[in-house]
Amino acid sequence: MIWLFDEVHDSIHNFKEKFIYNLWNFHGLVHKTYIVSATFNEASKEVIKYISEFTEKNIFIIESQRIPKSEKQSSLHLNFYIDYQLYKDANLVSLISNLVKKNKPFDILVYSKSLAEKLINSNKTSPSKVKKVSDTLKPVIHNINRCFSDAFNRKANKKFNKNKINIGTNFSTGINIEKLEHTLIILFPKDLSIDYINNKGVFTNGSNVIVQALARQRKKGDIHLFLPNPKNIDLESLPHSEEQNKKIKECFDNYKRDSHKEVKYSSINSFDKLLETAYEKLVLDTINANKKLKENNREGLNRLSYPTKEIFILSQGEKYITKEFFGGNLSAYILWASFTNQFLNCKLKAINSSTKLNFDKDNLIDNVSDFFYTEIEALNKTVEEFNLFDSFFEYEKFEFICNLMSDTKIYIDGVKCSSYYKNKIHLMLLKALYFNSDEFSLKQVKSDLYERYLGSCIFHSKNLKEINNDLITKDLLSIEVFKKWFEFIDVIDNLIVEKKGKKIILKDVSSEFIDKFIALNFDKELAYLFDNHYILSTELFQLKDTYYKATKDSDKKNPNHHIQTFYNECIRIFYNSKTWTTSKDKSKITYYIVNKIDLSSIPNLVYKPLPQYIL
Repeated sequence: MIWLFDEVHDSIHNFKEKFIYNLWNFHGLVHKTYIVSATFNEASKEVIKYISEFTEKNIFIIESQRIPKSEKQSSLHLNFYIDYQLYKDANLVSLISNLVKKNKPFDILVYSKSLAEKLINSNKTSPSKVKKVSDTLKPVIHNINRCFSDAFNRKANKKFNKNKINIGTNFSTGINIEKLEHTLIILFPKDLSIDYINNKGVFTNGSNVIVQALARQRKKGDIHLFLPNPKNIDLESLPHSEEQNKKIKECFDNYKRDSHKEVKYSSINSFDKLLETAYEKLVLDTINANKKLKENNREGLNRLSYPTKEIFILSQGEKYITKEFFGGNLSAYILWASFTNQFLNCKLKAINSSTKLNFDKDNLIDNVSDFFYTEIEALNKTVEEFNLFDSFFEYEKFEFICNLMSDTKIYIDGVKCSSYYKNKIHLMLLKALYFNSDEFSLKQVKSDLYERYLGSCIFHSKNLKEINNDLITKDLLSIEVFKKWFEFIDVIDNLIVEKKGKKIILKDVSSEFIDKFIALNFDKELAYLFDNHYILSTELFQLKDTYYKATKDSDKKNPNHHIQTFYNECIRIFYNSKTWTTSKDKSKITYYIVNKIDLSSIPNLVYKPLPQYIL
């Protein structure tokens, strides 16, 4: 017998012990085995070891020299996108529209079946005035081959067809595209940056799949990759010359995702050591268990043995490596590999970065809600599934919204939106952090969010033991101000008295409150927030205008009018209140009837909670 295992990288999952047992039926009959792949990996080595036992453990490696041939190299285009609704990404729609109009050959490799269906079928997407990929494909719909598995779709479950436009998930390896001037489009998923959620679909096994996917195009043409912006890269980890490292870092600085997180360069030559270390740690964790197993008599009970290193590498090795390789960030690997010319069959020609979100005016609430929950809600599901603290991710969600609103061009029905609509969208996104409701009243949400947001900032700032540069936040000085702000709540608490079963406090600001305001020079502190804070300096909430108007009135009427206004806002934020007027010595006196609001469960939107900082 002669065995031939082709594209072994794509069939590692078949080499389980129970299947390898079956091969031993043929031991002594095997003359030669050929194991072939363009992308061998650590798991492949274990397969080779198993198979070598059938040929007296003889292994002979034939390595073909890889020489780039410019006449066959395609032009590589990186397209960074921001809108999760890739089926209506302006750059993708424009590209496919031009290819259809010019009758040029193209295929689209997609990371997931659901996105492939949305690209083809308009009824799989929400109604929209914005042009979608499915709109541009209508003239060629009869020529589309659905390359994905779906038991309920008789048009799907197709293999790659060189005479059709192939759209799907099943041709990342094993096929050759040999049309001249062909365009291969590859769509990568949004990076959720969460270890225990895998949304990479076809590209779950990382770099090897990417290399294989790009290599499908055998003749000169164009390859367009659509992918999210990468994380930044650690300059010190790059292995090239100082000048080359500097240029790579500049490239990442231009296209990085807005985040403090960086990934480190990874060398493929370190994979074996990486897996060895990982396995040693796993074994170390079982020392006590092994000791107890040896001390107990388990005769007659089920077999119980810890997997060997080889089995660990075969079953989990690639997933582990993918998680560690460039920090598990596919976009970072692709940008580095493209910039340093690592792909043999294509060469980087252009990088396009989309910073535009397009919503429908008629479906604005649904569009914004869909966008937020698709981008963020996976975090909530993870929190529930793993019983983590809800607040752990809240600041990161808030940071995502703030970065989005500051760095993204937002369009409605294809027209750049006004400040009114941008603020409205901003409020819709913030609302999703606090309220699980599809209803949206601008006035009500503005009021509710104002109270919740400031309550969050003040309450969580007062819980900090110390404030230092290690704290993950957008603005340390704002936290200092909010921490001082809480001192006014203590003053109010001490002035509340109980009368006739009601907790009351005078509606007019007290001398104690005024003295505290002057002692803390809090007028200056508020001015800092109004000028610099990333929310309070915007037009989202009216506090800035209300306070400055009161300051002007203080000059004309009551010298403490601005302090009275600030006092009223403190009551509004921290207490459920209503006014109560009574008479004393023929004079009317107005009180607030108050009940303290419990803010202990309110999301922390001012810094990322870290245990060492919390009381």
